[in-house]
Amino acid sequence: MDRTLKITCRPVLLFLAVVLAIPSCIDDKIVDCRVDVSFNYSYNILSSNAFEQQADQVALYVFDEDGLLVAKHVSEENRLSDGFQMQTDDLKAGNYRFVAWAQSTDIKEDKAYFNIPRLTVGTSFLDDLSYYLKRESGIQQQELNNLLVGVTEVNINNVEGIHPVTIDLKKVTRRLRVVLLPYSGGTALDVEDYVFSIIDDAGNGHINYDYGILPDEAITYRPYYAANVLPDASETLPPEEIDRAAVVELNTSRLIESHNPRLVISGKKNGKEIIRLNLPWFLSLTEMEGHKQAWSLQEYLDRQDEYVITLFLDAEENLWMQNTIIINGWVINDLELGM
Repeated sequence: MDRTLKITCRPVLLFLAVVLAIPSCIDDKIVDCRVDVSFNYSYNILSSNAFEQQADQVALYVFDEDGLLVAKHVSEENRLSDGFQMQTDDLKAGNYRFVAWAQSTDIKEDKAYFNIPRLTVGTSFLDDLSYYLKRESGIQQQELNNLLVGVTEVNINNVEGIHPVTIDLKKVTRRLRVVLLPYSGGTALDVEDYVFSIIDDAGNGHINYDYGILPDEAITYRPYYAANVLPDASETLPPEEIDRAAVVELNTSRLIESHNPRLVISGKKNGKEIIRLNLPWFLSLTEMEGHKQAWSLQEYLDRQDEYVITLFLDAEENLWMQNTIIINGWVINDLELGM
């Protein structure tokens, strides 16, 4: 995620400097300089900037080449308008890392936020910054606010005037909606009869400032939402048609292909496993939604932040009917589980 932008300034070449974003300079004094920082979240399934739609609070940290925090800016909540920027100034000539996180704040419960350390200018260092998923005894069952993180390297050589920097962000949080349908009409599923889990034995809840994964404990994700979804009361269906779905939603941290996180569905009364799936492999069955030639599976998992998985069960036998599944609208028939 690191990217180096060189900012220098020479008055004669001011126009060229603005166009090329590589101005030049004279000495290492602090001059009248301002850096305007923009935030870009195009690392998504549409490759389109959705920063303002995903976050309403952002923090910017500036670290010098020794990793010392030299500037910090945090926006107020709900103040991110289109084209939002942050400004930082009074930076000496040198190499810097501009690091940012952004989050939504719709959910006010404390556990909806990642734990982010309080950093102090002049005291804190780059290695002090990471993002830790809150959980209890290795279990996370809370709806999460969005979290996006990013970093870029900037070289400043006494810029005079206003100079742009863009930090590209990547999203940490994921949302999965699992829909269980009876294989045939006339039978009913009850969401209370099942236990839904996503299990990452390697642990994916400790995120470094640069989007990397830091060592963590095993984490089990459980639904924050569970419901039996019925047709509208005014709608009458023939008895052979499916008229009930068991639906859950889960939030997770970043999905890592090499961790092989698993989606597990078990019977609540007897604890018997009905479904156990290697989740990255399972999600790859969509052929990465048309991007298989351009993206690796890990890139697809990082870009796609929401999944809807529809599975069919024989409710009487508690058997998963594998011949049809639906993932994000992609219908996959005659699935062979060679896992």
